This record gives sequence, C-alpha cells and structure tokens, in this order.
Amino acid sequence: RGKITFNVRVPEALLNSTRNTRPAFIKIYIKDNKYKALYATWINLTQERQSITLRPTLAEPRGYTDREIDLKSICLIGIQVSLQEEPIKYRGPALYIESVVIEDDKAPVTTKLPLSLRKAEPAVTIPVTYEEFKANSGVNYAWSNYGRDFGKVKGWGHIGFSRNINKLRADFKGIKAAGMGVVRMFIFADTRGGIVFDENGMPIRFDRYVYKDFEAVLKVAKETGLRLCPFCLISGWLTAVIRR
Repeated sequence: RGKITFNVRVPEALLNSTRNTRPAFIKIYIKDNKYKALYATWINLTQERQSITLRPTLAEPRGYTDREIDLKSICLIGIQVSLQEEPIKYRGPALYIESVVIEDDKAPVTTKLPLSLRKAEPAVTIPVTYEEFKANSGVNYAWSNYGRDFGKVKGWGHIGFSRNINKLRADFKGIKAAGMGVVRMFIFADTRGGIVFDENGMPIRFDRYVYKDFEAVLKVAKETGLRLCPFCLISGWLTAVIRR
C-alpha cells in the first residue's frame, strides 16, 4: 500500500509529440538498505507538467526488480531519465523535479525516511526548486581509464589523473557547462592499481601515485565548482580477487 509520486516539469524539446522524434522517458526506482532495487516501467513524457507514480509492491507488473528487496527498509528513492542520446549533447531547457509526494497508508515505505519527513501524514510533500535540482544533478563520470585513474598499475605504468589533468579539466568544464553540479567517480575499480599488497595478497597501503591523482581531482573540482561523489572504492569484481 502507499505510493511515491514525482511531479516533474518537462521542456517541450523532450516531450513525446509529432514534432519530436526523440522524446525522453522517465521511471521511478527505490532501493533498500542492502541496495536491492525495484524499478517502475519507463513512462513517456507527454505533458509539460507530469506526475509519475510507483507503488512499492511486488504484486504489480513493473521493470527490473530484485525479488529479495526488503520493502520495510527503503532508504533511497530516485528517478532515471532516458534522452535516447548522449546527455552531454542536449543543450535545451532542463527537466526538473517540482515536488516529491510520499503517501503512506500504513505501508512500510516511509519507515526509514528522516524524521522531518514524517510530520505530515498520510502524505509528505518535498518541494524542490529548480536551483536545488540543478545544483544536485550529476554525472556518472565513472572512469577515464578503467582501474588506472588513481594509482599505478604494476607492469603498465602510471596514467592517472595527475598525468592527464588537462583532459580531466576539459571533461569537468563540459560537465559544468551542461548544468551539472555533482560528479560520481570510481576509485579503485577491481583493485588492479593504486593498492600495494603483501606477499599473502592482503592490501597494506596506497601507492604514492594515489595521493597525487586525488589531489589533481580535488584541484580541478575546486576550479570548476563541481562536487565529488567518490562512489565506488572497489567494484563487485573484488569478490573474485578475494576468492583467488
């Protein structure tokens, strides 16, 4: 029971109409405290102001869903937008969230939200201004050279961000010019570089290049006014490394 609604404002350039052959699509998703996800299906954007809704239940047809998701431990609510082309190429007006409404008729979806969101029942409205949305929109930059952006890879040498700071600066300037405010980055990927291991295969320290590469990223982020989200210290592939 209960539902989550995002109210969005959509620029004409992204609407599904006879004048636009490349419309945008949107969907809501939720994740529990173990990052198991439940996604709604993609919705066509057809109106300047549009509401999209997700009911947190496994009973209704929907998009990708982790069947093990714990609907009593929801800790993240978000939306995904598909532009059907590289987002960096889009130069039109922004799509942004006007408000988020969480309706709770004794469903567990709100149990993990901050206390400040529980004051209004049975519905909670979270207003979001255009400036707030723009400042907190971001890009999944991930990597420039997979597993080699921070630190040296044994046998391959060092080509981290401190060696490629001009490319990093150009990329960050492009992200800023596109209206983004946050950059998410992978750090050590599958641990191929940047970490020194002992004879038993246990990590003991960072190599000296890691600090230089971090300093380069922090410097360019400060220059361009972007905030950083160093999301992935290590990837799921580390499991295979540990097993070996």
